[in-house]
Amino acid sequence: MPLPPRQLWALALSGVLTEMNSAHHDELGGWGLDNFTRGWCKDTLAKFYGVDSAESFVETATWLSTEGHTKDARDTLATLGPPHLDSPKQTLVRAYRAEIERVGLLAWDIGRYVAVVGWGAWAGYVEQDEAWKMLLAAAFRTQKAYDSWQAFGASYELGRRFWSGGKPNEATGRALAKLFTDPKSPWLRLPWNLDLGVGFADTSAKTRFKRSVCPTCGAPKMRPGITAYIYCDHCGELSDYDFAKACEKPMERPGPVYEQLLAQVKHHMEHAKRVGDVPTYRAMQMRLFDVFVSTCPSSVPPRVGDPVYRQKYVAYMAEGATATGFDMLAQQHEAAVAQTVAGLSFYSPKPGVTRVQAAGFQAMCSAVFAQQAHLETLYEQRGVYAMFPDRASKELQKRIGMSLFCQGWLPMLDEASAKELLARTGLTTEYVEAEPPKGDDASCTCCGNKLSVVPGARRVVCEKCGHRLDVGAARVACRGCGSPLAPAEGVVNFACPHCKVPMQRVQMMQ
Repeated sequence: MPLPPRQLWALALSGVLTEMNSAHHDELGGWGLDNFTRGWCKDTLAKFYGVDSAESFVETATWLSTEGHTKDARDTLATLGPPHLDSPKQTLVRAYRAEIERVGLLAWDIGRYVAVVGWGAWAGYVEQDEAWKMLLAAAFRTQKAYDSWQAFGASYELGRRFWSGGKPNEATGRALAKLFTDPKSPWLRLPWNLDLGVGFADTSAKTRFKRSVCPTCGAPKMRPGITAYIYCDHCGELSDYDFAKACEKPMERPGPVYEQLLAQVKHHMEHAKRVGDVPTYRAMQMRLFDVFVSTCPSSVPPRVGDPVYRQKYVAYMAEGATATGFDMLAQQHEAAVAQTVAGLSFYSPKPGVTRVQAAGFQAMCSAVFAQQAHLETLYEQRGVYAMFPDRASKELQKRIGMSLFCQGWLPMLDEASAKELLARTGLTTEYVEAEPPKGDDASCTCCGNKLSVVPGARRVVCEKCGHRLDVGAARVACRGCGSPLAPAEGVVNFACPHCKVPMQRVQMMQ
């Protein structure tokens, strides 16, 4: 019987090893259950992983899911010296510092973990039902860490290069190339965001959204948004941030374009810092954040679709990085945080589940919150908070800034530690369940997205393209097809997105 898509998705994480062993992507461990397969799996586990019993299987699976070569890479990162003394591994972790700090070498570790668990099932070291639980838990964790098979494959190769000391491997290259080009490849046939049936889902029939009140106009939130950035239904101003909504999507990574640009400008930024050249450093940060906005759309406000807003947002982010880069105390705090990160240790309460030791995590949190307290003062003094294009409060900007930190660590915390972290960062959410009020139908004049305008609204934000629309007294109906429209603020001449009839702000809706 064919495996369901979610199980095939989990098996696809070991796609490189499956290809290299000329095995099958639709079988647990890549093989069917027969005597030859059992012998091959036992021999392979013993030869390459030192696994020869159920006990050693658990030890190896736990190591791969909690430490693996991720720990080695982060340890190497923490002991970097002058660049000219770098070993091949040090050169690699220095170039990919951001990714290794964020997700380590997860793709490489999990790719092998999935293979080992499959082989362990056929070798008789773990029951198949338990093996599938382990694989789906690992799949869910991996899906949250990356945003595409391309990103996963690139990270897998990064891990292999670290393990081999930078040496190339033709077999791995051929396997990756086939996975990205063969029409039968699971990486091409299974979407990255496939529902794995793991985690928590809200099955309520009612509409559920974060309880919030707009600090600008005082209106309550009346309908759910599609992004974590909550814009007022009445005045269109940024009013809150929904951390739970942010966690519904995998954490985004900037990807190879960003990494390549960072490698190109890193030397120039370091030189600018040494000589005190603030304008050059700021210009480099502007380039980096412009690419970041393009590659991580779910991590930034939807209004970045508006070119004017985007320019202001990039300038705001770059100014924060520039203020930090030239502040000695901020650099000391950054070093203190890095030291606590290097001291973290992990454990596995059960196969497929990774937790961080509480003592080390608390030490890291203390360093992070001390860092954030200084940055709050620094950003206020340097006018960074005032540059936020949505004019959000300092408290809201701080909450948004801490969200990525929490999102990355929550899956590794026990329930008590998770609740404490959310409360301390102000990300604890309170929700209401209600039927949104019926409003007037409208369309975004920039992208044609359907909108529903609540009674009394003056401005709304189109969460698809990011443009803010004036929907108060200026609402019009198309003279061609009669569709209700909401022209963008300041727009006089425009075209109906439905029938393309030229329009002006003359035919007012009653």
